[in-house]
Amino acid sequence: MSTQLATIKPQDLAKSLAAAQLRNAASGGDFQYLKFRKGDWSYGADDITPEEDSEWAVHPQSFQEGFIAWSEDQELLGEQMKSMLDGAPILQAELPNVDGKWNKQISVLMVCVSGSDKGVQAEFKISSSGGLKELGRLIGEIIKQLSEDPTKPMPIVTLASDDYMHKKYKKVYTPEMEIVEWAALTEADFEKPEEAEEEEEAEEEEAEEAAPKKRRRIRS
Repeated sequence: MSTQLATIKPQDLAKSLAAAQLRNAASGGDFQYLKFRKGDWSYGADDITPEEDSEWAVHPQSFQEGFIAWSEDQELLGEQMKSMLDGAPILQAELPNVDGKWNKQISVLMVCVSGSDKGVQAEFKISSSGGLKELGRLIGEIIKQLSEDPTKPMPIVTLASDDYMHKKYKKVYTPEMEIVEWAALTEADFEKPEEAEEEEEAEEEEAEEAAPKKRRRIRS
């Protein structure tokens, strides 16, 4: 994965998402988690189902890869992720020992650009084989697009699902992201949500009102 994405020139992508925003998102920030479970998509702590056919912008500079480990009771044992644009990937052999198995994981930042979910910013993480394959396919499409039209490197996708029968696990669901168009990086808003901006503006106004007024000097 990282070898493919390394062919993308960082200077072609650097105008939209600042490094500080990426670090903020990786640690939680204003981004909610976008989840795919048993064929269904949802986001946030309340597991909100995205509007059908809603469109989501996928930021090509935000792909990260690494590993995650869970216990048998689904307790998080460890997670180590790194940007795909930051050189060599994390090696599984160098991970610390945990009471569980390390699994490959890929993540990416997304924002909804249509419908009732417009403006929702989310981080999508996946470690299933079907999910890894789908994000790998999406990365391949981005690389192809960069060679054809580098001015619009950001895929706008719809969220769907597929399934197949597995000998051991029976019916297995896989996420699908269908590209409906390509956009310039400035066409999607990965900034702070409007509510957060309004709160900051209100705090600034209160601070200004509380500050002592400067006296004007009157010349005699």
